[in-house]
Amino acid sequence: MCLIAFSCQPVEKTYNSFVAGKCINLTSYFMISAVGNPILDLIAIVIPILMLVRLHVNTRTKVILTSIFFISSCTFIVSAVRVWATTLFQHVPGFLAVADSSWENYYGS
Repeated sequence: MCLIAFSCQPVEKTYNSFVAGKCINLTSYFMISAVGNPILDLIAIVIPILMLVRLHVNTRTKVILTSIFFISSCTFIVSAVRVWATTLFQHVPGFLAVADSSWENYYGS
């Protein structure tokens, strides 16, 4: 969030495109974060499951706890779909645009 807020120099250019300055390539930022999130999600799912396997509890309890962690794998699936959609549609004009439409009426574009 801070990266997006301070993505332009001067910071005012972030919300006012008429100010002279330059900004980082937000498309690259979105691509990097889109790839990093599923990796972290997968790690967050696998590590607890590996610990559950070593627990000294009955099989029924292990199955219930493991299924709870597999439910959380939905975040991994959503992140993977985000990567797929971002790579598929990155060349579509305006798909990765970060624009606040409320300012368009103010500046009369």
